[in-house]
Amino acid sequence: MVLNWCQDPPPVSVVTSIAPVGTQQTLYVPSSDHLYSVNASDGTVRWCQQVKPTQEMIQAWSTRPYGRHHAPPHLRFGTPRVTNGVVYVCASSDGQYTCAFNAGDGTLRWRTPTDAWSVSMPFGDFAVPLLKDGIVYTGTYVLNEQDGAVLWRIAIETQWFSPQTLVDNTMYAVSQRGIYAINAQHGEVSWLYEPDEYTFISGPLVVADHLLYAGTQGSVDHPETSYCFALDTETGAEQWRYPMGIYIGAVIHDENIYVSSGDRCLYALEKHNGSLRWKYQFVDPGHHAATLAENVLYINTDGAYALSSADGTVLWHQRLGSSPSVSFTPSVVLDGVVYLASIDGHGRSILYSLNASNGTEYWHSHYPNQIIPLAVAR
Repeated sequence: MVLNWCQDPPPVSVVTSIAPVGTQQTLYVPSSDHLYSVNASDGTVRWCQQVKPTQEMIQAWSTRPYGRHHAPPHLRFGTPRVTNGVVYVCASSDGQYTCAFNAGDGTLRWRTPTDAWSVSMPFGDFAVPLLKDGIVYTGTYVLNEQDGAVLWRIAIETQWFSPQTLVDNTMYAVSQRGIYAINAQHGEVSWLYEPDEYTFISGPLVVADHLLYAGTQGSVDHPETSYCFALDTETGAEQWRYPMGIYIGAVIHDENIYVSSGDRCLYALEKHNGSLRWKYQFVDPGHHAATLAENVLYINTDGAYALSSADGTVLWHQRLGSSPSVSFTPSVVLDGVVYLASIDGHGRSILYSLNASNGTEYWHSHYPNQIIPLAVAR
């Protein structure tokens, strides 16, 4: 894997007005094999890193039976994790690496070969590293935060392994087998939850108040088996389940869990027993969980929406060029500003900055490649 400063001209932002955020507030935008650091107030690019395969990787690819007839491997960045002035991000294709960049200027601190894939389906995690107490958890690897040295590995043999969240000393992760609770200090598996027959874990996990929330997608032959459910974090025992379309993701606020589903609905469920509070059905399906800020749910389906978390009332809706071929990243909310990207049918993206109160645009920028969920440094 080769890392270089980007050589192509940076995206140019079209500014209606400067977004009212701090001058040092920064977005970290992964777009295919580029990782951009973007000024949150006006969309200008501060720095950009690009990842490419080495000649050895290209040569190895060409010797495979199918490699001669296809393009060489294309590396891409996952969603970053920004902590204490450092950007931690995975880069994957045929080979997987976890990298650490200085957030201010983009210089590389370290990179380590790992097994953290950028898995957009079925888990929707985009290989986001987890950090706690000077340790980076990425795939089955456990790394030193300072230099990327491998401390130990989680002894789980699986094609996909996705650490999702850390609570106290327990890591919760998913693979094609199910959901794991793992001791973060030595890697011992506390429990494994396996879903029903004909179902697969889908969407990211959410943990709060000793409950873990997740969901499933049914098989092609049994789509009706999809559901959202809650597990006891100590034992992995199921506490409740609510049938719905494919589980996409969720966010928790007070006594409710707000669940995005493949049946085009956003459900507000009572988080302790799964009873329905309200639901809102959109025209088009979304692909990510809602984002919550100041009692408002921001979710992107046929454009960008803001809904009241109390009763699902639509506060505003911006179409942003929505069409059947356009999809959206999840929203990021910072200091009263909403950031999201649209992706057209050719993989080109537009990054938007909107007023969180009414949806009016501050600025937008065109990107030549697909943007995946972005991160901010607060």
